[in-house]
Amino acid sequence: MIDTRKALLSVVAVVLLAAPGFASAQQEAVVGEWEMVTEFQGQQIAATMKISVEDGELVGVWTSQGEDMPMHEVKIDGETLTFNREMGRGGAILSFEGTVEGDEISGKWISEMGELSCSGKRKS
Repeated sequence: MIDTRKALLSVVAVVLLAAPGFASAQQEAVVGEWEMVTEFQGQQIAATMKISVEDGELVGVWTSQGEDMPMHEVKIDGETLTFNREMGRGGAILSFEGTVEGDEISGKWISEMGELSCSGKRKS
């Protein structure tokens, strides 16, 4: 019985110690500068998405049509990247949900007005 408890405690300790490293590896999977394209009414709107890590948290800036827009609640869970941003200054809130596969992202913007497809490739 005592050996079972020790073994279980050892496994729990390894999992807890490994968890922070796992999160960092997930974060590194999305860190960088990305060239993004959103499909809107038959047009392709180009943007740059920059993601970095500050104080252990993902942060980002979305730049489109000459305007920098901060990204909020930037999270990566497995291959799923999510974040929110305003559409222009004081505009509607857009939520992004996408899948990261290596140096490519495919996903969608979700808002009260509906959904728009969005994809991109890592620039650096």
